[in-house]
Amino acid sequence: MRILELRTDSRPESLGAARRQVRDAVANAGLGLEAARNLEVAAGEALANIHQHAYAGRSGPVSVEVVAAPSAVTVVVRDEGQAAAPPAIPRVLPSGSMGGGRGLYLVERLVDEVEIALSPGGHGLTVRMTAHRKRGAGGPVGGGQAVDTRPAPLRTVTDAAGMVEHQTESTADRSGTQKKGTA
Repeated sequence: MRILELRTDSRPESLGAARRQVRDAVANAGLGLEAARNLEVAAGEALANIHQHAYAGRSGPVSVEVVAAPSAVTVVVRDEGQAAAPPAIPRVLPSGSMGGGRGLYLVERLVDEVEIALSPGGHGLTVRMTAHRKRGAGGPVGGGQAVDTRPAPLRTVTDAAGMVEHQTESTADRSGTQKKGTA
């Protein structure tokens, strides 16, 4: 069931508002607290990548969907940028001097499945991020809260100004291919 469908632009303030709407939709979808936060942060990273990479800091169209199913919640982020091929998800955390790839690395670490493909129009990207409901999780709104037992490879720290920083807690490598996980 689609619980959010949003069309916006890639200006930072628009993407921030989109992230807050994703946060609210995911929070009401019945995921465990940690899984909901991780999915929100992953969506925020995908949205930030659109501003930086798809439109090189200029404004362009963005669409966001949140879909809740009995077994999972999926966030889909699309742009209409000039990408002709999906980027590879780094297997290890890229150094800051590499100039990119850290956001996709974080996305891959935060969700159960991530798939990056060309958007249906033949240009731009679609990023599909899924968090599975853990055993004992309730359904949307009003269900029981799941306990997310995955090890936390990243720690998200928010400072007083609301800035988010991701700190690696483990250097263990998970699959870093174009598509992670199985349906």
